[in-house]
Amino acid sequence: MSRLSRAVFLGGILLAAVGYIIAEMVPIRGVMRLRQSFAARARPDTEIGHVAPLGIISKGEALTEFTPGNFQSEICVLQAKQDKLAAELNVMSSKPLEIDEELTRKHQNALAKIELAQATLNNLEPLLKETIRVGLEKHLEREDKVVAIDRYIIDYAATRNQSRSEFDLRLKDYERTATLLAKGALTAKEHQFSRHQAISSSEQLQKLDKTIEQFKAEIEHLNSNGERFDKLIAQQVASLERDISAASSTMSVARSELKSVETSIQQDYFRAQRQRDAEIEMIRAEINEVVAGIRSMQEANTILAPCDGVVVYRSAAPNSVEEHGVVAVMAERDSAEVQFTIPRHFAEMLNQSGGLDVWVEHSVLTSHLKGVITGSEVSPYHSDHAIVSATCQTPMDLFPLLANEELVPVQLTWQPPLLSVPLFQFALLLLAAGSVGIVVTRRSRLHAAASDAETTDQGPFVNSQKTHVTQQQQQLRLDHGDSGVLLQSLGNRLRESILARKVDADLLASAGWAINRYQGKGIRMIRQGFAGNLAEGEDPTGELEHALRDLGQTEGPESSLHEDLTELLRTLQVNRSFRTRESESRTR
Repeated sequence: MSRLSRAVFLGGILLAAVGYIIAEMVPIRGVMRLRQSFAARARPDTEIGHVAPLGIISKGEALTEFTPGNFQSEICVLQAKQDKLAAELNVMSSKPLEIDEELTRKHQNALAKIELAQATLNNLEPLLKETIRVGLEKHLEREDKVVAIDRYIIDYAATRNQSRSEFDLRLKDYERTATLLAKGALTAKEHQFSRHQAISSSEQLQKLDKTIEQFKAEIEHLNSNGERFDKLIAQQVASLERDISAASSTMSVARSELKSVETSIQQDYFRAQRQRDAEIEMIRAEINEVVAGIRSMQEANTILAPCDGVVVYRSAAPNSVEEHGVVAVMAERDSAEVQFTIPRHFAEMLNQSGGLDVWVEHSVLTSHLKGVITGSEVSPYHSDHAIVSATCQTPMDLFPLLANEELVPVQLTWQPPLLSVPLFQFALLLLAAGSVGIVVTRRSRLHAAASDAETTDQGPFVNSQKTHVTQQQQQLRLDHGDSGVLLQSLGNRLRESILARKVDADLLASAGWAINRYQGKGIRMIRQGFAGNLAEGEDPTGELEHALRDLGQTEGPESSLHEDLTELLRTLQVNRSFRTRESESRTR
C-alpha cells in the first residue's frame, strides 16, 4: 500500500510538472494574415517613379509606376509625335471648307440685297411707326386742348350767367335808388354807390363775353391746323408704305435667290466636308495609334490597384529595395486578422477578456501586438475546439511579410489558468490520493510502533516511565500539535529498530519524507524522539554504537540501508543529542 501511494504521489508530481509546462511554457500558436492583400515588388534593373501614398485607393488607380532606362526617351518621342499630329488636327479642324467661288459670290450678292432691303425696311418701318405715332400724339393733343377749352368755355359761360344775374339785380337796384333819390328818400352818395356797382357788373360781364369769344376762336384755329397736319401725316404714311412694300418685294426676290444659292452651296459644302473628314480621320487614327503605344508602355510599367482598399505600406526609399522586394502593399483594411485554434472552454475565457496580446516572432521581425477579439466559431475538424478570430493594428514593417495573404505564425501571450488544464487537474487528484495513502500508511505504522514499544518495554520503572511519557506527549501535543507527537514517535521507532538490528526501508523513507516536509521542526522532533525518555543511569550510546557496527557488517541489500541510515543519523546529529541527554542525566 505504501509503495502504491508513493507511486501515485510521484505520478501526480510528474503529471503536475507536465501540466505546468504545457500551461505556462508551451505557447498557444496561431497565424496572422492580411485579407485581400496585394504587394507591388521591385523589378530588376528598373527604377520606380511613383508609389501611391498611404491611405484609401480606388480600383484602377496606380499603385506603383516603374521607369525603365529607355522609358522616358520613348515616351518623349511618342508624345512629341502626338503633339505634332494634334497640331495638324487643330489646323485641319479650324481650316474653312473650300467652296466654289462663283457660288460664294452669288451668295454674297444675295446677302447684300437682303441686307440692303432689310436696312431699308429697318429705316422705313420705324419711320412709319414714328410718323403714325406723332400724328396720333398731335391729334390726341389737339383733342385734349379742344376739350380743355370747351371746359373753360363752359366754366366761363356759367360765370357769365351768374354775372348777368348779378348785373340785372344791380341795375334794378340802381333804378330803385334813382327813384328814391328823386323823392329825396336816399342820399346822393348811396345812389352813386349803387351806380358804381352796376357799372362794375357790366364791365365784368363784357370781359367774360370777350374771353369766351377768344376761346371759341382758338378752337377754330386748332381745328384748322389739325386738319392740315392730319392731311400731311396721311400723305407721309402713304409714301412710307409704298417704299416699305417695294423693299419687301426686293427682299423676297433676294431670299429666293439666296435659298437657291444656299442649296448649291450646301451640296458643295457636303463634298468639302467629306473630304476634310477623311483627312481628319486619318490624323486621328495616327494619334490613337500613338496614344495606344504610350498607354501600352505605361500599363506595362504600372501596377494598378486590383480593387478598392487601403495602401497600408509604402517603402520610404523604393529605389533602394532589393530585387523582388516589397515596395507597396494594399489591402481591404489596415488591420491584420489573427486566428487561434484552442479548446472551447479556453475560448470562452478568452472571449470574456475582449482583447488579447500576440507575439510575432519572425526571422526578419519580432513584435508585440495588441488585438481585439471579433468572434469565435467551432472548429470544423475538432468539435471540442474553437477558432478564435481577432484584429490587430499591425506595425508598418510587418505588412511586407503579410502581402498576398501570406500566413505569419504568431504566439498568444495569454495562458489559461493552471487549474483549468485537465492534465493538471488529474495530477492534483493523483497527488491528493497519494498524499492520503501515505499519511494513512504512516499513521498506521506509527500506531503499530507505539504499541510494540509499550509491550516490549519492561522494568521496575515501567509505570513511572509510562506516566512520564504520557505527560511528556501531552505537553508535546500542546506545544507542537499532533504532528510533533507523530514525528517524535517516528524517531522513537527508528531508535528501537536500530537497537533491534532490524532497519525498515519504509521507516527510513518516512523519516526522510518528514524531514523534507517539516524541515527544521522535523529534524528537531525526530531527534528528540530518537533520544527517547532515558531513566537515571541509562546510557544507550554504547549499545547504539554496537548496533550500528553490527548493521555495517551486513552484506547485500541491507548494506545500502546502512548507508541511508548513516546519512539520516548525520542529518539528525544523533551523537550530539545523546551527549546532551547524558550531560542532563549526570546533572540530575
